[in-house]
Amino acid sequence: MLDFEEMRRIYRLEKSTSRLVEVPDDFFAQLNVLVEEERKKYFDSLKDLNASRARDFGNLKKLVDEWFVVREKKLLNSALVSAQLEETDTAHMAAEEKKVFSSLYDVLRAHRRLTKSVLDANGGFVSMVSPPLEIKKEKMEENEKEAVQDGSTEPLTHSTQPLADFWPVRILSEIPSFVGTDLKEYGPYKTGQVVDLPSKIAQLFVSRKLGEKVA
Repeated sequence: MLDFEEMRRIYRLEKSTSRLVEVPDDFFAQLNVLVEEERKKYFDSLKDLNASRARDFGNLKKLVDEWFVVREKKLLNSALVSAQLEETDTAHMAAEEKKVFSSLYDVLRAHRRLTKSVLDANGGFVSMVSPPLEIKKEKMEENEKEAVQDGSTEPLTHSTQPLADFWPVRILSEIPSFVGTDLKEYGPYKTGQVVDLPSKIAQLFVSRKLGEKVA
């Protein structure tokens, strides 16, 4: 079980190396027990007027705060490196840290895909971020007006456009919802799903290896 001296040892190691110091999966649970024990001793010291115990608790809080800042920076750097290499490494992390690392990795990988899409777009960039709600609402109203004028009872969607302008595409990588250059929203799409997409967007998907054209 984690005690004050072991926490000091971990803190000193963490400060002296660029790598994460190995901790057990339940490290934060153990740390919580240690802090609560020292907190109880601190409150007891107030009754006994024991200044030494009071200082111990203050020192522990400071040590844990400083350790956490150092550890957090290493965790962020590890996620950044893993996203660049497209390889995950959760060695030496506690269970809670592995969850944080996984979330960071996913966010950074999505950001790198966004950067790549800008570089590979050839003037046809497709934003993965939805436009403001007001723009989306205006486009929906425009579609509804077009539907009324055409005598249709349903608002127009991308699936009602001429089929010649669409390609059937099999999705090769999970894709979040996005807004195309036509300001219409598409997705989200799952791996293996076959969807009809405007030819321009379909070509982008194929060129980025996010999808393949279905014959």
